[in-house]
Amino acid sequence: RLYVWSYDAALRGHGGGGEDGSAGEDFCSYAVPSGQCVASVGLVRPKKGVFTDAVEWVLVVTTPEEVQLCALAFESAASVEGLGTPDRNGGSRSLRLIPTRFSIPTDSVPMLSVCGTDDGRIFLGGHDGCLYEMAYDNPAMMGSSNLGGRHRGAIAGIDDEDSDYLGSQAQLYYGSAEGMTGLLLSGTKRVLSSVVFGPMADSEPRRPRKCRKVNHTSTGVSGFISSFVPGVILNWFSSSVKAGPIVSMSMDAERSTLYALTSMGHIHAFDLSSSVPSAPANSSSVVPAPAPPRLACTVDAPASARRYLDYVARGKTYPPGTSQSSSIANISFPGGGIGAQNGVGGMNGARAILKIADAELQQQQRVDQSRRKVSGMKAGASEVAGMLHPISISVVRRAESKSLSLMAITGGGLRYYLTTLPLSTSSIRGGPANLKPGRRFTLCHVRAPPPYSATQNGDITIESGSGGGAFGMMNGSANPSAAASTAISPGIHPSQRAGTRIVAEQGFAGHGATLLALDASRSDPNAPLTGDAIVAMVPDYSQPRSALPSNGIKRAGITEVVSLPMVESSTSGDNPAILPGGRIWDIAATSPYDSNASDPDTCLARLFFHSATPTNTELSVGLVPAYFPPPKNRRIEGSQQARGAQSSLEVASASSNSQAANAFTASAFATIYRLLLGQQPPRQLQGAPVSVAAASIEKEPSYKISKRIGCAGTGFTVHPDSRRLGSSRSYSTSPYRRPPSGNQRTNTRPAVAAKSSRLSLWLLSPQVAPLSQVVSQHLAVNTASPSKLLALNSGGMHCFDNKSILDSLSAVLMKSTSSNMGKDQNIRSFFESYGFSDGCAMCLSLAVLSGSDSLRRRATQAALSFAHVPSMVLPSADNPSAGIVGFNGGALASGHAFRPSHLYNGLVALVSRLLRPIWYKAAVVVTEGQTLYRRRQYGGGKRVLPARVELLLDDETLETIRQPLATLQAMLKDVFAPAVESVPGAKKKQSRASADGDAMDVDSNGLSHNNGDQHLITRAMQYQARALPHRQMAGRPVSVEKDLEAKARMTEERNLHSLYRLVSRTSQLLTLMSQLHRAQANPALPEIEWGLLHGLTYCQLATERSGQDRIETLLTNLVSAGEETLGGHFDATGISSSAVEADNLSAFLSKSCYLYFSAGSRLTYQGFRAANSALAYNAGTPQRVALANRASAYFRAAARHWYNPSSVTGRLLRIDVDANRGSSAAEKEYEKTAKRALDHGSPFARAVAFLMDLHCVGAAVDVCMICASNFGGVRPRYGDETANEIELIGDNDGYADGVLSWERGLYHRPLNEPSVSAPQPGTPGNTSVVSGIEVTNADALRTCHSVLFCHLTELLNAAHQFVDAPALAEEMVSVCSSSSDVRFLRNLYEHLLTSGHVEFLLRIESPTLENWIAHEKKDTFLLAQYYTLHNLDWLSGQVMWKRATTVEEKVPLAERIDCLTRACNAYQSAQTKATTASSVGSLIGAMAQTGTPQVRRPSVEEINRLKSQVNEQLDIASLQSRLLDAILASDSLVNDVDASKLDALKTSLIPVSDMYNDYAGPLALYDMCLLILRTCHENDTDSIVKLWKSILCDYTIPCRVRDPSAQTFLAELKRGSMLEEEDIVLDGSAGPAHANLPLFEDGGWLPKLKDRVLGLGKDLYGQGADYTFPLDLIVRTLEGLRRVYAPSESSSFTGSMQASWPVQLLIDVGAPYPVILEVYDSLIHRESNGVNDTDAWLRNMANVVGVLRIWVGRTNRTLAGSGQIQFANGGIGNKEQEDASAQLFRAVSSGGLLHQIDSYKASLEACVSGNADEIASLASSLMDCENVIRRSFL
Repeated sequence: RLYVWSYDAALRGHGGGGEDGSAGEDFCSYAVPSGQCVASVGLVRPKKGVFTDAVEWVLVVTTPEEVQLCALAFESAASVEGLGTPDRNGGSRSLRLIPTRFSIPTDSVPMLSVCGTDDGRIFLGGHDGCLYEMAYDNPAMMGSSNLGGRHRGAIAGIDDEDSDYLGSQAQLYYGSAEGMTGLLLSGTKRVLSSVVFGPMADSEPRRPRKCRKVNHTSTGVSGFISSFVPGVILNWFSSSVKAGPIVSMSMDAERSTLYALTSMGHIHAFDLSSSVPSAPANSSSVVPAPAPPRLACTVDAPASARRYLDYVARGKTYPPGTSQSSSIANISFPGGGIGAQNGVGGMNGARAILKIADAELQQQQRVDQSRRKVSGMKAGASEVAGMLHPISISVVRRAESKSLSLMAITGGGLRYYLTTLPLSTSSIRGGPANLKPGRRFTLCHVRAPPPYSATQNGDITIESGSGGGAFGMMNGSANPSAAASTAISPGIHPSQRAGTRIVAEQGFAGHGATLLALDASRSDPNAPLTGDAIVAMVPDYSQPRSALPSNGIKRAGITEVVSLPMVESSTSGDNPAILPGGRIWDIAATSPYDSNASDPDTCLARLFFHSATPTNTELSVGLVPAYFPPPKNRRIEGSQQARGAQSSLEVASASSNSQAANAFTASAFATIYRLLLGQQPPRQLQGAPVSVAAASIEKEPSYKISKRIGCAGTGFTVHPDSRRLGSSRSYSTSPYRRPPSGNQRTNTRPAVAAKSSRLSLWLLSPQVAPLSQVVSQHLAVNTASPSKLLALNSGGMHCFDNKSILDSLSAVLMKSTSSNMGKDQNIRSFFESYGFSDGCAMCLSLAVLSGSDSLRRRATQAALSFAHVPSMVLPSADNPSAGIVGFNGGALASGHAFRPSHLYNGLVALVSRLLRPIWYKAAVVVTEGQTLYRRRQYGGGKRVLPARVELLLDDETLETIRQPLATLQAMLKDVFAPAVESVPGAKKKQSRASADGDAMDVDSNGLSHNNGDQHLITRAMQYQARALPHRQMAGRPVSVEKDLEAKARMTEERNLHSLYRLVSRTSQLLTLMSQLHRAQANPALPEIEWGLLHGLTYCQLATERSGQDRIETLLTNLVSAGEETLGGHFDATGISSSAVEADNLSAFLSKSCYLYFSAGSRLTYQGFRAANSALAYNAGTPQRVALANRASAYFRAAARHWYNPSSVTGRLLRIDVDANRGSSAAEKEYEKTAKRALDHGSPFARAVAFLMDLHCVGAAVDVCMICASNFGGVRPRYGDETANEIELIGDNDGYADGVLSWERGLYHRPLNEPSVSAPQPGTPGNTSVVSGIEVTNADALRTCHSVLFCHLTELLNAAHQFVDAPALAEEMVSVCSSSSDVRFLRNLYEHLLTSGHVEFLLRIESPTLENWIAHEKKDTFLLAQYYTLHNLDWLSGQVMWKRATTVEEKVPLAERIDCLTRACNAYQSAQTKATTASSVGSLIGAMAQTGTPQVRRPSVEEINRLKSQVNEQLDIASLQSRLLDAILASDSLVNDVDASKLDALKTSLIPVSDMYNDYAGPLALYDMCLLILRTCHENDTDSIVKLWKSILCDYTIPCRVRDPSAQTFLAELKRGSMLEEEDIVLDGSAGPAHANLPLFEDGGWLPKLKDRVLGLGKDLYGQGADYTFPLDLIVRTLEGLRRVYAPSESSSFTGSMQASWPVQLLIDVGAPYPVILEVYDSLIHRESNGVNDTDAWLRNMANVVGVLRIWVGRTNRTLAGSGQIQFANGGIGNKEQEDASAQLFRAVSSGGLLHQIDSYKASLEACVSGNADEIASLASSLMDCENVIRRSFL
């Protein structure tokens, strides 16, 4: 029969029930149905889903023939009234032991040990040395009909008399591959039937097996044989029996390793880490079996220990090498040879152990020989446990050691410290890979038992033992002096060496203690069986001792305190150390922390131990990027998102949390109001609910709180990406896209929402930190179920209290009768034993954690009594640091360092232990929601599920951690009031305003920094330091000691002040996290932006400014978003449903979380409330105006507190805005910045948008300017700002009562005061505000300006849409331009310029603008436009003239000409306008800055003079431009000009002489030379003739001619030109060298010559320098060329009565007809009167007649027989007609023309040698011209 009872009830004092379980319900029994004896019993966890929640454990009962599974259930008192044991919550539960049908046969192999895993796997240790597993089904796969019986509904899977639990529809994993091979290897009983009858057909239904046994250590052959051969027969041939039966097993869940101990002393290590979980319960496929345990390594513990001891006995200082046998462990000496010797009592102790082991071996051999003689049987195991043979094994938790994994206790009391970890595993930061067992055990240490001995009556005594120590308080026996007693050296007592054996029957190690059950009567057959003695050993955490008294060897390792608990608890008896009840069967420990439980104590302990300190590399990564979920407004019917267009003027009034139908209605009404009324609609209409389409719109949350919490056993969800991250990175931000599935096209699916950053494993699942009991003992204070040790024997269960050091201290404090704790000798002994710092830490732990007021008071008094005082000490050689802790500042004297008091060290230790569970752990982990896609046939589209939020702490655990911190904060505030109530060392008047905002450092701004006294705290010390030289000179002594004491006290107080800040911030942070959790569940409040806290540790949130910024952003958005998004739904009282909840939340945060919830957040909330209320009224109503003014006041006051750059910008990670600088996209960058701030919840951007909706443009500008002043701008002043703020939020600034003055706004100020001379935004001088965040002050300043410019641009662009827009824009520009912030004004000017609103920019009359245009932009044209717009044309002309003539920079010639042209126009305009004196006077102060040479108004005469000078320079510049074009048009000319000269010609104004001498002349640019002479009015006849000859020869020679007369004429023409060297040859005599010359008679030169002469004539003639166009020379040359080129044309000219082409060319040039007539008249007179060359004379006379005909014809007069004379250009123009008529009128009026005609007629009549017809024709033409002239003008 098996008996089970709840020891928890017995420990609580509740009585047990009867055997049948009918009474009490905390005691029950179980009778094996077969009646066989119970071989072993194991208590394991059940599989998930097999039983209901009432079954917390299952009991595995083994008999020689079968193994059965029983459910151990605890039913609540509601099911069984009046019965049961109280649970931890005060209720009662009934114990039920219910058999199930889960049973397997043993096949004649008894199962000697049972062990289970947390996931429900059951392992059995067989007598054959094999490891078996009992696998049973998951009933979730079965039908509900299989759950029957009277316990159905409460417990599933329990045996039922009326229903067969083994349903045919259940499924079971088989563990092997299908087929015969798998069955053979599995060793199943179906092998034989399959061999005999064949395999089961596929169509035959398989009846799943409910439970089966799996052998994990047998081979395939043995598995086949065991299917039909009894196990008792197989034991004779099994190889596993060589190591002996498995008598004990222990599961290491942390390392996934199963240890098995055999009777022969072998230890097996099985690796379970490769096991895979089963398939889901609802899967239709066969569930795959978990991977079988892998035998990693085996160790022969006795042989390995013998090898270890042999080296120690020989005095080896180094361990032996690796043995060839794999069963022999590696040997390691972690403490060196001395440490190994100290563990076993030196070399002699090792030899004594080996001698005893050898004697036992000889005795065993004799026993084996006698057995073989009697029965012929094989030798078996020794009946008595040997000295080196292990009797028990215990797992060493990772919290106890980072290297060791197992401890084995031998029959001789030895302890083997083993490890299966690889030797390279030396860090606790290793991942799961290096926690797997290696290929060989390592024996790290062997420790002998204490030197106990046995008396004659069988009692146990300890030589030189101590009765107390840390374990001396067991069972409430307080012996404080025992802690300071002499420690005991381990070793074997001489009595055992002589042959008296003391055998360890049982051993236990764990929970900081080791227990041995000793029996001294086993070696004496005649001794009576009285029982076992209990020996307890615990580490001694008291002060270290220099030497051990037994042998004087220096200690290496931890000293143990040994005690006999029964001696201390017994009052009488012959054998006080013996535990009554006989032999002890087992020893176990109870832990108050259940690894699978979720109560606060267990969660806190789990967090505490899983708290390995991160490395510097891990901590240096910085903050995890925030996660921003995608928008959640989705249409259910389709794939399109609900979108709505909104005006930028009312973007703030759009409701982000309203339904899409309301948004549509608001847009419709807004459109009507804009079109009909030209104004904004009232807010009531914008928020009117409409039912249409409401069903098609769904508002989904962005976040969803997960039930999984980080402090629970499961911990945070670990993403596969997190496992790939190394320790150098704490997060991963690699992009993620949903992969396509199946035949889906990759380009048909959009990318999913951006995923949250993947956190590293050290952040999600911190490694276990090995911590001593001193560090972790505070966790057991006030624990409902303290840790106890249980021993079981025939007399029952015996309980021993495993009291901690705190328990001992509590007993000492409560038993003290002294009114002064410092005078109590027991308390003093305690402090001296454990150290004063640790003593203070323990007393403070009791003062904070204890539930007894008396104990808290006594503990506080004791800590203060032994606190000691801080001091300034000189470092010694042994201690160079001299205890430097928290020193802030330099030492007063050279070489001194600060040593804190023991009380401060204790406080630091306590705070670190209280914060350790959460400090480097992520408070919130956010995982992006899954994206669900809808099939195309159903409309397509996608839906993103809410992001999953996992919190580290649940409410109960959070309160468990917060309460001690709150108590400690109150104690610090009460006990250390001088250090807490004010900032030590700071001036009182500056204690509130001197804080620099750093969360951890004490303020230092209040200290004096003059005369080198910055390191001196008090004013008295400053005076003393200044007087020190005078004292030394006078020979007076210096009180250095007092100065050092004062400095030490001040430093201590400052450190205490910093510690108080840390505690208070952490306490409020925990309160804030709890409140956020509650607010998330409140539907009346907006969602918490958990993504801002993603991955941030409590350390970052409490100590870093970046964490403070994230929280402040979250809280500001939380309290303000509710009023903004739901502000349209008002009730009759004008208060929305969310307003009450938001008010409550704001009030709570102001009172309880004021270190995180700033005054700026409160003012922001009030501003949004007032703005929403104002928008509820129509525009222009008094209510709206009053509320708008109120909102403006709130926002102005709130803007003074917006110091958080990330909150202002709306993003935590900086977006590079400089990437597109210089492109067109950069001009709209302000729009992107403003939109980003508004879209991402910037309270600043939303506030400005609200003010713009209210048409409070002045307030909007003020808010922008005030906010910008927090990041480097100039703050505008509005009277007494402090008084205004007090008026808005109350006299106490909204804080709760009791808030210290220096705490007000402490963490809501900028780190550094912004400077006006700070660099411009975006310059390299801007650094990050805090490490890990890339949002800078420059980004925030840019955002402030961008938001303002965005709204300003919208107003300027909306002038044609809204009636009020122009006036609002004018007002906004006026307010902006009146700012005193020069940097902002520059940005404003730049924005207006780049946005295209230049007219608004130039209309601003400001010297700052003028200076900005002149010096920063250096835009001469813009400055000239500014002057012109303000009626300062003369200044515009001077600016343009200065720009055109500047020599300081290279200006393109075209720009210089443009500037000169503009200057001429400006001076011309200045002549017609009068400049007012006021306009001039307002700019005289700025003229000196702009560099304008003229600062007074010039007179009209001066303007005319300046205009003339500019015109002259313009003419010269125009010539230079023509010169440059001529040079650039020819590659040869470009090559001929020097590069520097050519560059000067392009970018500067060249003097006219240089143009003639250096460019035009050397380059043979004859045209330019003539133009230069004309411009300079240089009448150099020889040069002009030479140039014209060169020009006329340029197109004709060199050439070939046919007519010798042409050769003669051309030769005469080139004489005196620059082409005299060119050749003119006759065509007949031209040789090969001249064959390529052009032929003159071809006439190719004529068109070019005409064009050139015509162009030059128009440029030169009639420009005041007609001498540069010598008509006589030109006419003679052109007529000569005409004559020699075409003689036939010359001879027939008179017949055509048309003017020659030279005449027509002169007319086209614009020469007056009288002048042309005069030139040809001179030619006529120059020729002889028909004597020598009549033909030439007639030709000239024909030209004269032609000129007259053209002249008269252009007056539109009709000539007889000829009609109108046609112009060369084919038409008659009015201007030409008027000019010709005027010239003809003047010539006729003077009488000279008719007289000259008469002279021509007389000459013709006198000519007798020419052609008579030609002469007659000429005379007739003259007559016709005369007649027309006389008819028209006479």
